[in-house]
Amino acid sequence: MMKQKPIIVTGTHRSGSTWFGKMLALTPNTCYINEPFTPIYAKAIMGLDINWFHYLKEEELQRYYGNIKNGLGLSYTLVDLQRQIKNANTSRKKMAFTYRYLKYHILDHKKTPIIKDPMAVLSLEQLAKQFDLSVVCIVRHPAAFIASLKRVDWTIELEDWIGSQPLLIQKHFKSDWEAISNPQNQQKGLIWRASHFWRLVNKLILSHQSNNPTWRVYKHEELSADPLTSLEKVYADLGLDFNDQVRNEIKRYTGEENKKFAQGKQVLDLKRNSKELVKVWKGKLSPTEIAEIKHIVGDVSIHFYGDDEW
Repeated sequence: MMKQKPIIVTGTHRSGSTWFGKMLALTPNTCYINEPFTPIYAKAIMGLDINWFHYLKEEELQRYYGNIKNGLGLSYTLVDLQRQIKNANTSRKKMAFTYRYLKYHILDHKKTPIIKDPMAVLSLEQLAKQFDLSVVCIVRHPAAFIASLKRVDWTIELEDWIGSQPLLIQKHFKSDWEAISNPQNQQKGLIWRASHFWRLVNKLILSHQSNNPTWRVYKHEELSADPLTSLEKVYADLGLDFNDQVRNEIKRYTGEENKKFAQGKQVLDLKRNSKELVKVWKGKLSPTEIAEIKHIVGDVSIHFYGDDEW
């Protein structure tokens, strides 16, 4: 099969992008690239010193073009390897980079990269244009997103992730941030912070999609309700090879024999009962919390979820 355009899978974190990316990478003609814009990997692989959910500036795209291309799995030059080994502080890391370099040139350069990275969501338009990426955004119900954050005990750092990026605010979130950054809101808790983060990210996705009609946006709940049928259609949309091996693996990861709940604060648990998973949040949030979430996100969530889905 002809190599397809690289595919980037993104959205808010805790929205099923890892599961979705792994399901796309089941076919042998793909390779899975995991979160190159996570700060620790961005520094090690691309030489980018960035925070979570960084908004790439034009000068960064130009200056680090080759480095970012490498981080996305689109190239791997000897210069890339030399830079990474020079900055590696352990022999183990140096060996890992050498293995990655050899693997790329022996196997992965012939495959379609599946780049899974929620951290890239704010820079999606720049990355897609600069590197000719096929874009897939995963949207998860805001209450399910927040219930998942509560389970793993993660917070949302609005001031660091959004407030520290004036160009991002100026271009996309000016009026929103003026309301959010009111000093009276500094002590607000997870429900308030996570609701606003969900709203900002998905408002941006809606805006980008209107300007980029070829971008694909999938709801986590619809994918999970009938994963075999949904993913077969996604494969066709993206030009990927959906075969019996892929079908059987999807069944194994999503079947009703799998557990409904993740264990404790376990961050990743890909083998789940997909149909039941979409309902879990309803038992994890109080009516008051759900009402607060809906009040904050309503003007954006209405484009994805009707009242009957609350």
